[in-house]
Amino acid sequence: MFFADTSRGIGLQWQSESGFYASQSVFYDFGRVQRNSPLRPGSRKLAGLGDVPDSVTTRTLLMQQFTPDFSVSAEVEFALESGARRNRYRLGAEYNLLKTSADTVSLSADVHAGDRRYNQAYFGVTPQQASRTRFAAFNAGSGVYGYAIGASWSHALAPHWTTSLQVSALRYVDNAEHSPLVVRRTSVTGGAAVTYTY
Repeated sequence: MFFADTSRGIGLQWQSESGFYASQSVFYDFGRVQRNSPLRPGSRKLAGLGDVPDSVTTRTLLMQQFTPDFSVSAEVEFALESGARRNRYRLGAEYNLLKTSADTVSLSADVHAGDRRYNQAYFGVTPQQASRTRFAAFNAGSGVYGYAIGASWSHALAPHWTTSLQVSALRYVDNAEHSPLVVRRTSVTGGAAVTYTY
């Protein structure tokens, strides 16, 4: 019922026999800084833009399993700090290509969106910021900012221990692709994890 990890934070989760899943967690958005930092996202190339404030966030995730191999999910993240109000949304689907007693290989597709404050914080450049930097002014409205696809492989090592590998690609669109802050329209990330379930 309880979980704690680096991707979702600390929270509670529940799943019904009909395949409905819900979780509520507390996470942390590190924001963005205008300098090179080993702890927070940022770059000295952003000098003059000012920092995007960090914030404690709350995440709500709802998922419905329609078949043993296909599910649809929706996630909402709200920043709780008064000086960093911004909201992020995700709608996604996942399909299992392979599922055995020890291994699961899955494909996923997601749509990412933000409210006006979120998109402006990460993709927008105000006229005041433009006057202090080399970036042109850009107004990022609310709505979709990216589409993502991903693949994952989970392998059970023991009854309580599981390893997993993940890779995903995000394509910036609409409110983000024309932003002067976006250097590459497509980004690829990957990760590995060891999970203990009790």
